[in-house]
Amino acid sequence: RAKSGQHAGIMASTAEDEEVIADLTELQNVEDKIEEAERRREEKIRQVEKEFNTELRPLYDERIKACAKIKGFWVNTMLNHPQLKDLVSQNDEECLMNLNEVDVQEIDDEDFQGHRYVFRFAAPNAFFEDKEIFKEFKYNKESGDLLVDQTKIKWKPGQNLCDPGDVKKMCGKVGTKRPNEDAEETSGFFAWFDDMNEDEEFIGQPMKEIWEEPVKYFAGDVDDEDEYGDYEDDDDEEELDGEEEDGEGEDDEGDDDDDEDDE
Repeated sequence: RAKSGQHAGIMASTAEDEEVIADLTELQNVEDKIEEAERRREEKIRQVEKEFNTELRPLYDERIKACAKIKGFWVNTMLNHPQLKDLVSQNDEECLMNLNEVDVQEIDDEDFQGHRYVFRFAAPNAFFEDKEIFKEFKYNKESGDLLVDQTKIKWKPGQNLCDPGDVKKMCGKVGTKRPNEDAEETSGFFAWFDDMNEDEEFIGQPMKEIWEEPVKYFAGDVDDEDEYGDYEDDDDEEELDGEEEDGEGEDDEGDDDDDEDDE
């Protein structure tokens, strides 16, 4: 932005210019007030949401216990999610049959805001030692910096679903509902727990959607187009833009060839 002194030197040569400067200053003052009001609104909304989340927490805990009584509840919700179903490998599916509880916890304290995704497994688990694994994403409210934390999974010997060698050895030994052609596929789901993976949307967004309406996903009452349509529309638009650019390039080349022929 230009300094007020610069404005005065450039525009204050006439009364009309001075009037414009005064009007712009008044407008900016109104904009500043609007921004402050919007900030207060967002803070109030956040406080109300925090209060309701506190009230809902006992009900969420009750729901977690109820879901745990249904064998394969959470793995079925994942397989019915239009995005997650492509990330859960054949071997993941077998491992996730041991998944008893899922908990998506909101983080909202004085300094940070974000989510913690918790997955609790029944014992014994043939794949890893952990009874509970988590992935946490929290943002510093002042700086916006992201902090990521997660469980370092303690895989049992030869059972690492993220290791191509282990997965190849397991090929044909794990029984699932899906064809064996995908048996050598390494884990898409458990790869998210790698400390190098800082993409919350990859698994986190689908899990938040499931957490909000788990019964709907368990029952398979999901329209792929409704849930996944935005992603597909974006991809289609990118493809169309690319085709149009290619077409324009070909037209330009054709015009150049015509010009050469005319010469």
